[in-house]
Amino acid sequence: MTQRRASFRSVIANSIVAAGQGSYGYNIPETLRQRVGCGELYLWPLMSMLWAFDPVKVAKRSLLAPRIRHATTVP
Repeated sequence: MTQRRASFRSVIANSIVAAGQGSYGYNIPETLRQRVGCGELYLWPLMSMLWAFDPVKVAKRSLLAPRIRHATTVP
């Protein structure tokens, strides 16, 4: 079976995949270089982890969130 490649490359989806594969900083993989100029995209190492969670649902289930919800400073 042959694998078809999409002609349109999603910058967001490919950024998350690149972060999951270990690319970070301004080290842009070849799959994104045609769509993103030099210095326009910063790959954060934790991008792939954040993509997998709904922060609102995580906060609702968190035991710590209610205790810090109204905090205005960092201890």
